[in-house]
Amino acid sequence: MENEAGREGRARLEDMALADLEAVAELAHQAWFHSDYQGVQDRVSLFFVTQHLRRATLARVARLDGRVVGVMFANVKGEPIVYGDDAHAQMERLEAELEESEAGRHFLSVFRKYVSDHTALEAGARQMCDAECQMYIVLPAMQGTGIGRLLWDDMIDYFRSCGAQRYFLYTDTDCNWQIYESKGLEKAAEDRRTKRDGSDYAQFIFTGDV
Repeated sequence: MENEAGREGRARLEDMALADLEAVAELAHQAWFHSDYQGVQDRVSLFFVTQHLRRATLARVARLDGRVVGVMFANVKGEPIVYGDDAHAQMERLEAELEESEAGRHFLSVFRKYVSDHTALEAGARQMCDAECQMYIVLPAMQGTGIGRLLWDDMIDYFRSCGAQRYFLYTDTDCNWQIYESKGLEKAAEDRRTKRDGSDYAQFIFTGDV
């Protein structure tokens, strides 16, 4: 399958290869972990990506001039996992490496709380949905070029081909969460709290029909 988009050139969607892991982790680094966990940012980003990849039944990248500029991981119940065993082994190795430093142990503590929080928040959606958008990133410099829409439409086509009826996703206020409202998704769950620095923070579960 081949699709093209982007004002800056021709972007192509491809099935993600394990060799793309570092490039996808760099996307996560630039999108979410660019200023956190000094000294272990590369391991943090890679751990985060493999945590999602280990359950993905769809793993696609957008490539522009040979560079990975976007990624989509998704899951449909009952469909085969793409890289489950490989991603699980990678996670175990990275977790052991992160445990060796104070910054790494701090990240793992925060990450485990994050997983606990969003697992509880998404429990209801998991019962009524048969698909999930797990991870959706576009390189910040390439946002607005049509690459995000290309990845999103590809995911919806995949859901339809699998016979999925309804899907959900987790997001929070550290992301551009308003985009999901513009796509017509419904806010199914919400949790608001205050960070240690006093700033407001919220987590959301959105659901949509395929």
